[in-house]
Amino acid sequence: PIVRYRLNDVLVTRAEPCPCGSAMIALERIEGREDDTLYFSAPDGAPVRVFADMITRAMVYSEGLHQYRVVQTAAQKLLVELEYAPGADAETAQSSVRAELGRLATGQGFVLPEIEFGQFRHDFGRKLRRVQRRIEE
Repeated sequence: PIVRYRLNDVLVTRAEPCPCGSAMIALERIEGREDDTLYFSAPDGAPVRVFADMITRAMVYSEGLHQYRVVQTAAQKLLVELEYAPGADAETAQSSVRAELGRLATGQGFVLPEIEFGQFRHDFGRKLRRVQRRIEE
């Protein structure tokens, strides 16, 4: 058990008790990190929750990337910071990112947000968070 330690994970509890007989709450699965959940709009305006793992998967499938960070800066706006792989063409890599995020949007039922590209810079004094939500409410 993890006692008095905040993980910020989104957890799904099991409907049935643990088969081992433990009286503690049994978990079905870990959905993702609460801190890194992004929210977009469906075509009808309803909010759509997108976990960091889904964004990460889209970025991993994109071509020509060495490092990345995806930051939601407004309700329908993303800043995608990229460091390109050696020999990669920036325009091709950006098109690949747009295509993968477009597939994610279609699959999850949200309107693809406006995407702005920037340069990836890693601050070695802080933990690297690849998917962030920085919206001032």
